[in-house]
Amino acid sequence: MTANAPAKNETKVAATSSKRMALDPANLPAIHGLTVERFEHDVKGLLEKVGYKDCVVEETKTVCSLEKDSLTETVSVLTQDEKIYGLQREVSFKNPAPRAAIMGKLLEAYPVLSHYENMTASEDKTCRITYLNNSGELLKEALAKPAQPEALRQLSDNCTDYHSLEVFGEDTVSGLRLVFYSSQPIKDAIENRKGVFQISSKSAQDLTF
Repeated sequence: MTANAPAKNETKVAATSSKRMALDPANLPAIHGLTVERFEHDVKGLLEKVGYKDCVVEETKTVCSLEKDSLTETVSVLTQDEKIYGLQREVSFKNPAPRAAIMGKLLEAYPVLSHYENMTASEDKTCRITYLNNSGELLKEALAKPAQPEALRQLSDNCTDYHSLEVFGEDTVSGLRLVFYSSQPIKDAIENRKGVFQISSKSAQDLTF
């Protein structure tokens, strides 16, 4: 999917509103109740409760899908030490949906984030510029290699935080992508040597003299 620029009136409202609004760390944008930096030990169970099926759990990654008559979607959740650092929801409409109707739902579900310029919030200017209208690239490496420490270190170094709503299409919408991310759970895992950063003592135990 390729992103399109928001309509002029949407950009104007967003640019004006974003100057006086900020994401509340205690009330971050959620996907079915899941937010970054949240502790969650049963992501699969929570998503299945809201209708997702075919969930695949691979170490620190959970991917669930959902199909309805009008759309298909996938939700991906990345964790370290059972704390969520990455959320991605991708929706594809089988038939184009009216943009006004989709924007109305986004405004209701994400009243703060949807008023940011380009519906993207990040305290990291470089990260924002890099992934603006290209949010699918942010978690790409982590989704491909969720258990590789270096991939996660690079991600946390490259971007501190990112919340974005992408709408694909002008008058009609073919799909959506929501990406929410925080580097804090990765940094905590590195500092406390948890998750994929845990140092095993087995090698030392197996050594004999």
